Amino acid sequence: MSRSHLIVTLLVLMLLSVAGAIIPSVEVFADNRVPYNTAEQNAYNLCYWGEGTAFGARGAIWFTNSASYYNDTVNVSSDAQTVDVSIRGSVYGCKYGSPGDVKAVDVRTDAPNATLLSNLSSTTLSRGTLPSPAASNWSTKGGEITATLNISSVPLNTTSSPVTTTLQVGIYRCFSQNGTKGACYTEVVNVYVTRAGRANSWTSSAATQVFYTRSDGSTGSGSLIDAFPGDKLEWSHSMTISNFTSGASAQNMWDASQRTGSWSGSIGVDQPKAFNSNTSWSITDPFGLYTVTAADIGKNLCQRLVWQPFSYNDSSLHATSDVCARIHSDYNYEPYSSLLDASKRSTISVGDTVATTDMVYRNGNTPETATEWTVYEFVIGKNDPLPNFAVHFNKIGAHGSFAQVSYGGTQTVCDWLSTTYTQVKSTNCKLSKLKNGSNAQGTEIITSDKTIDTEAIATSANVIGEKICRVVAVRHFDYTTSAASDTTRRIADPACVLIGQKPLVQVWGNDLRVGSSTTVATNLLSRVESGLLTVNSGGAVRTFGSWGEYSVLAPSVVASVASGSGLNAAGATSTAASWSRLTFANNTAALGNFGSGAQIGTVPDIKAYFTKPTIPSGVTRRDVGDVTLTSADYVANQVVYSSGVVTIASSLNAPNGVLTGTDKNIEQFVIIANAIRISQNVRNIDAWLVAPGGVIDTCYEHSEPLTANDCKQDLRVTGPIVAGSLLLKRTFSSAGAPAEVLDMRADTYIWSHRVSATNGVWKTKSITELPPRY
Repeated sequence: MSRSHLIVTLLVLMLLSVAGAIIPSVEVFADNRVPYNTAEQNAYNLCYWGEGTAFGARGAIWFTNSASYYNDTVNVSSDAQTVDVSIRGSVYGCKYGSPGDVKAVDVRTDAPNATLLSNLSSTTLSRGTLPSPAASNWSTKGGEITATLNISSVPLNTTSSPVTTTLQVGIYRCFSQNGTKGACYTEVVNVYVTRAGRANSWTSSAATQVFYTRSDGSTGSGSLIDAFPGDKLEWSHSMTISNFTSGASAQNMWDASQRTGSWSGSIGVDQPKAFNSNTSWSITDPFGLYTVTAADIGKNLCQRLVWQPFSYNDSSLHATSDVCARIHSDYNYEPYSSLLDASKRSTISVGDTVATTDMVYRNGNTPETATEWTVYEFVIGKNDPLPNFAVHFNKIGAHGSFAQVSYGGTQTVCDWLSTTYTQVKSTNCKLSKLKNGSNAQGTEIITSDKTIDTEAIATSANVIGEKICRVVAVRHFDYTTSAASDTTRRIADPACVLIGQKPLVQVWGNDLRVGSSTTVATNLLSRVESGLLTVNSGGAVRTFGSWGEYSVLAPSVVASVASGSGLNAAGATSTAASWSRLTFANNTAALGNFGSGAQIGTVPDIKAYFTKPTIPSGVTRRDVGDVTLTSADYVANQVVYSSGVVTIASSLNAPNGVLTGTDKNIEQFVIIANAIRISQNVRNIDAWLVAPGGVIDTCYEHSEPLTANDCKQDLRVTGPIVAGSLLLKRTFSSAGAPAEVLDMRADTYIWSHRVSATNGVWKTKSITELPPRY
């Protein structure tokens, strides 16, 4: 009961007593204070108007969990089940009270509800001291007994305002003053339990993420990601309820996953939810896995979660921030420089030209922004070696390697090259030219692989030993470098040509045959290979190369060597079939494909013929070991047979270098050895050179690799050549002029016929018809 209610009741009773004289009057004294709580007010009322009261002292007792001594309320949370309380008391002296210490002793619980109170800390409660005089005075502040109060019977508070419930607990005790025990009885004590309003403090929070899986299997997630065509996207939404009070009623909540951004406005899917506790849940993407297409390039694909209510006191609609995938083109440009033969490094002669393959390869879809491309050409001096480009050109792409560097301002590829490689001088580096004369540079959206129309590398203004290189550079090569301020560039691994010499060989008067032996069983799978020389003459590209006057035969490959004098006059095309009409190669239908290596046939055993015990009539033989021959050693119609190595130190010139007179005037000089070495100063040899199974070396003083200063004299050999291996090492070079001519003239046949006719019988073993020559 509230204190104000009791005071009003008291005043009404007092008025009734005065007006109706129902209750006898009593002597009134001045109180030392007013009652401090409901229990004291009840004691005061009983002192003067309670039945059976003799105006002696009256005691008050109350329960509280407040630090304030006279507070008589137990304040608990909305859902508390027990509470620790203090039992406190005081005494009013009434009309005839006596001074002294007052206590309640033998304190224990009793009916009603004795079980609600437990764990009493004492059986004695000090109620303070009554003053002297005690009449109409309250005792001083007393002590307390602590206990545990069970309040599970008090209904939970489901409202937002405090609710007070009165419990009644029986307390048995005896009155004691100044050590003298008085009356003992049970008093029913009102306990005022006030439950606080329900704690409406729950809140919600939500989050959204987007996950991607790329075509290469890599994965990732975030609130803002970059994605490309082919990527698979999926959004995830989650929500958490915090500080929810147990016992509160369930909250109705709904959420909706919405597509926003470039999905043309909000497209939602509702997913109703309810909760009645602290909880979390997650929502997989109701729209399912999304695969990015090329049509999405440039868009922002977003999702968010919207829900309500937001909290106990906020029922409005809330949403997570848009979580987006920015869709970029997966374009990726790679620069590429190479030579016409698809190599990276090559050698050409002064005056030669070589076309380059300068490309910008585009991988992926159409880009969002323009790309800048440039082609530069630089020269490295003859005394400087090619740099080790692999140090910086070490990024491996789908179309070769490249460097990826950043430079800005007025810097160019040339500046970067000259800073990175000391062999490259900025003064020897410049923009390349297109065929129309403009600089090889541009800015454009490249929609497919771009072939850059550059001029072929020309060497007419260069000297032997210099290196000419081309590079292609691209800027804004993918979306990460597409910003206008980005200075990152990719530079293709340089394609370089060394200005050197490409010496040519011509075989006159007979076939060029490899792989044949004196018996089919010892034939080898040999090949014939050379190089072509292209010269830009008056705007027309002419092709020079090595050639044989008649057939070229090989049981394997014949490459870049003409037959039938096909390149005697410079060709206008590099197509081998047009100048190799008499080529019999065994690897392609276009140039022969005649069958097995055995079918190429055999060659005459010259060594066996001239080294028989009986020397052919009309021929002398000189048997030697290792020997060096000079021009003085030339003897007409002599065979020099060496069991070792023959070194030719000077030219061997026949006195009769032309066919004159009758066949009896024709002279020949034959050299047969295990190996034949020719000095670099020898320019003419009128002799047969026969080294079956051995090596004939046309410049024995130098080994490969050769320079333009090595073996630089041209050489002509007039006579047949038979060898296991023929090393043609002369480096003489002039447009179309051969470094070495191997000439088997008609006088060789006439002399051979005369010697054979004189010394034996001719037997026809086979006949091969050849086309007539005009």
